[in-house]
Amino acid sequence: MFMFDVTGDDVARLSDSDLRTLVARLAIAELASQGAPVSAVTAGGHQDAPDGGLDVRVEAPGPLTAADFVPRASTGFQVKRPDMPASKIETEMRPDGVLRPVIGELADAGGAYVIVSAQGSVADVKLAQRNKAIRDSLAGHPTAADLKTDFYDRERLANWVNRYPGVAAWVRNRIGDGFSGWSPVGRWSGTATAADGGYMVSDAASVIDERGPEHTVLTVTAGIDAMRSSLMRPSRSVRLIGLSGLGKTRLVEALFEAGPGSAAPLDPALSIYTDYGNDLRPSAREMARRLVDDGQRAVLVVDNCNPETHSALAAICGEKGSQVSLLTIEYDIRDDEPERTDVFRLRATDDDLLESWLEREFPELQQLARRRIAEFSDGNFRIARALADTVDRSENLANLRNQDLFARIFHQRNAPDGVLLRRAETLALLYSYNGTETAEGSELAQLGALADASADAMFEASVELQQRGVVQSRGRWRAVLPHALANPLAAAAIARLSPARLDAFCEGLSDRMLRSFTRRIGFLHNSPEAKALLGRWLDPGGRLHPLADVSAFHLVQNLAPLDPEALLTAIEAELAGTDGARIVATSNPVRSNWVVLLRSLAFDPALFDRAVRAMLKFVAAEPEGHNQGAAAPQFAELFHFYLSGTRATLPQRVAMIRSLMGDTDPKIQTAGRLALEGMLKSRGFSSGFVFDFGARPRDFGWHPTTTEETGEWYREAAQIALDFDTPETRRLLAEQVRDLWDEEACRELLEAAADRYSAGSGWIDGWIAFRNARRYDASGMSEQVKARLDAVIEKLKPSLPLERARAYVLSRRGGMFDVADDVQQNPSAALQKAEEEAERIAVGFVDDLADLRVLVPEILAADFAPRAAGFGHGLAVATDDPEAIWDELVAFHAASPQPDRWPSLLAGFMRGVGERNRALADNLLERALTQNPLVKNLPFLQREVAVDPEGLDRIGRGLASGAVPTFALQAIATGITLEMQDKALRDLLLIAADRAGGDEQK
Repeated sequence: MFMFDVTGDDVARLSDSDLRTLVARLAIAELASQGAPVSAVTAGGHQDAPDGGLDVRVEAPGPLTAADFVPRASTGFQVKRPDMPASKIETEMRPDGVLRPVIGELADAGGAYVIVSAQGSVADVKLAQRNKAIRDSLAGHPTAADLKTDFYDRERLANWVNRYPGVAAWVRNRIGDGFSGWSPVGRWSGTATAADGGYMVSDAASVIDERGPEHTVLTVTAGIDAMRSSLMRPSRSVRLIGLSGLGKTRLVEALFEAGPGSAAPLDPALSIYTDYGNDLRPSAREMARRLVDDGQRAVLVVDNCNPETHSALAAICGEKGSQVSLLTIEYDIRDDEPERTDVFRLRATDDDLLESWLEREFPELQQLARRRIAEFSDGNFRIARALADTVDRSENLANLRNQDLFARIFHQRNAPDGVLLRRAETLALLYSYNGTETAEGSELAQLGALADASADAMFEASVELQQRGVVQSRGRWRAVLPHALANPLAAAAIARLSPARLDAFCEGLSDRMLRSFTRRIGFLHNSPEAKALLGRWLDPGGRLHPLADVSAFHLVQNLAPLDPEALLTAIEAELAGTDGARIVATSNPVRSNWVVLLRSLAFDPALFDRAVRAMLKFVAAEPEGHNQGAAAPQFAELFHFYLSGTRATLPQRVAMIRSLMGDTDPKIQTAGRLALEGMLKSRGFSSGFVFDFGARPRDFGWHPTTTEETGEWYREAAQIALDFDTPETRRLLAEQVRDLWDEEACRELLEAAADRYSAGSGWIDGWIAFRNARRYDASGMSEQVKARLDAVIEKLKPSLPLERARAYVLSRRGGMFDVADDVQQNPSAALQKAEEEAERIAVGFVDDLADLRVLVPEILAADFAPRAAGFGHGLAVATDDPEAIWDELVAFHAASPQPDRWPSLLAGFMRGVGERNRALADNLLERALTQNPLVKNLPFLQREVAVDPEGLDRIGRGLASGAVPTFALQAIATGITLEMQDKALRDLLLIAADRAGGDEQK
């Protein structure tokens, strides 16, 4: 039995209005499961009112795909709490002996009429009697035969209820027999999920898709659609985060309401909601487990859900076969990157929407009072409601100061209480505190010492503040919220405490309390006392001096927003001192924290250059290929078009890159190219960086917003690449050619680059990139732009044999399709043509060994040379002296930086030799047995000639000598088995098995 199972007796306990709501919600749920619009369901008045109408009516626009309890697209429900025996049915349907017109209309439409009785519980015989009474009451109506009729007693209604966990939970709650803390989403009334007039939206409010490309900023309605899309799919998890008081819970209700967004709303009948801060029975994890095990389709919604619990719930709901979608809500947004979860962050709305909301919720407020409350609340609904609740009908708040409004929020309609205020100020010093323990040494006891109060007194104050809505709870933890209220309280606390007393208090704090304290204080950048605390801690002898010895570096990060310039000055001094090398070393366990902090400091244009120079020391200390906690990606993102996290201007960033590129230190130049690559990047922006910085206003950084600004950005970046011309900058420029050509402001510059490079050593990467632009983007270009592009392609087309070989044999861009023509029409034929061209090019190298000796090492060193085999085959077919060329290839292979790599060039050559002269091929393969490291690839080379008994014997001798590794046998695993003789193959496998580790590797 499902945990929310409802019985007929439970249904019988519902009130009249609840019964009507129940049938309406069930009808909506059934229509929603079939994709029919929920707006097709309407609910009428009192069940026993003789109004001639229907209590619940369904008018779907088309036939139902899976008709069940709602049997027809046009269905009317007469809902009666009292029992409806057969004797009363005729009176109900035919008052004064005349069939109700609405029932006749249903018959004429070929619909259905159902009587629902909450008190009735009938067996088969009585059910048949009641159904007969319904049919008899239709006598005389011309379309009576077209009307489907039925009678639902409380047991059938209970069966209908139990299909939908949200509806079952609602019934259990309405009769006072629900599970502690669990309910469906919203406040159901008839067909409405919420009773506040609908969700209000504003263009200024937004939802950020934290896992989407470029941290996509969505309108609230687009965010609603995105969350609905995820939650429509079973086993998916969504997390909605944002500061307290922004309306996250109300937004969740809107997901289940018709109105906001264009996507169909989620079915509230499938919703199971709880606030994790409440006393839950069963627990959230137990609820998730039961829902999944029961195979019940549900949307589990957990408010105020901490990261650990979310991860556990996501793992349960994400199990294979789960029919449960998970949505959790949380105000604490740091260090919250759950796996397998779509994360959305709600940002504050604007004053206009908040004022409109106040007008709807508090119509008695004067317009000036609404405006003043909206301005003070700064997009926070909780603060706005708390303030509005304190205002008398005729009162005017227009001229009240901020401190007066703050006092109103805190005291509300209670008498001013200076003692409670002082204790609240002290509690606010911690971002969160243990609000349940009062023993000696407890957090309440330590806080009480600052407020000259006992732990018990602080406990009582915390309870009183929670009752006023100023403190929120989650398990044993308490927090003064929202921040707009907590921050001024904490600022007042440190303003009345002497520096010595405050520092002494901090000395006795546990690591957890110290982290919580610094996190709160970091929000107080307008507080002189908080700023002074950071100064004391940075001074010699202070808690944070020297920075190099601070193992708990998160304390530094928490306090950094108080005085960014002072902290940057301290960092610069340490990096320039004797500890500098130790700080930037990749072995530093908190190295990544330093890098993240410096990136945050680079937000301010006034600090950008200094912060970048400091980050540069970390970048320069990283060996090639270093990834763990690397500074290079963070450094490059500062120069991104989007999500840079800095307000530095375009001229600032350009000047910095030019300075780095022009430096004499190769490591600094490398960092400059890294920055240039970041500036040239044009798509696929994403960032794991946390852009928040205390309570200081922050955004994703400055970025171009107009076509002109975008063109200027990329034109400046391209100009840097041209001014600092190296093979690397040419590669970087080529990688962005497609997007740069799309910018009109960059075309002339790209044409100039083509002129310059074509007159010199050529630009193969650019030629391939421009070809790709023509291939994939031409449909959106004007004829004039296409003509200009064609001219650039023709100008850059390689003409010298060596350049043509590099272009066709060595893949730089576009993978296998880089130089292939007609790819879209026939990809296979295009690849074959490119392979044939590589073979033709090889012919020209037979008589030019000087160029061949330049090219071969490049091919052997390349990470990817898709047509090397074709080039090798062409050489073998064209040369008059294949043995001499083979010897050169073998020598180059032995000297290559990666001789163990599969030599596709040599394999192609061997294939050509085998086609021309099998005896010579066998001779060269036999010699390969003694040529190290070539012998390691003997099976690959043998495969190109023939996998026959002689070849198997040759490979076997290589295996027996230990020169050929057993894993190389994979080359012939899919060989031409028809040529293999059983004995030869058996002998080879026995040799492989005898080799040490052979059984594991073969």
